Amino acid sequence: MGDRRRHVIVIWSDAQPHPLEKGQDSAPATVKDRICKSLDSLTDTWESGQSCGMERSARRLVMYTPDSVGWTEISDSWSQVVHFTSQAGKGLREFEMDTILDALANSI
Repeated sequence: MGDRRRHVIVIWSDAQPHPLEKGQDSAPATVKDRICKSLDSLTDTWESGQSCGMERSARRLVMYTPDSVGWTEISDSWSQVVHFTSQAGKGLREFEMDTILDALANSI
C-alpha cells in the first residue's frame, strides 16, 4: 500500500458566511496574526499550499453550505473543494447521514 495522506476540512452551515474582518477584534492575541483578514488573503493562503502545514495535494475542503455569496466564491475558485449546497435556515435537514458519510469517505 502507498503512503496516502489527506487533510480534510469540513464546513457545516445553513447560513451565509460572516466577513473575516468581523472576527479580528475578538481573536485571542496568540493567533490574531495568523488569521486572514480578507477572502482574497484566505484564497491566496489556500491556493499557495501554505495552509497550516497541510500538503497541497493532500488537502480537501468539503462544504455543506448555502449557495450564497462567500461560499459560492470559494467553491467556484478554490481547488480541491466539494460543495454540497444546503438550504439557508433549514439546519441541513435535506442531507441524510449516509449521503454525508459517503461524500466524506470519497473525498479521502
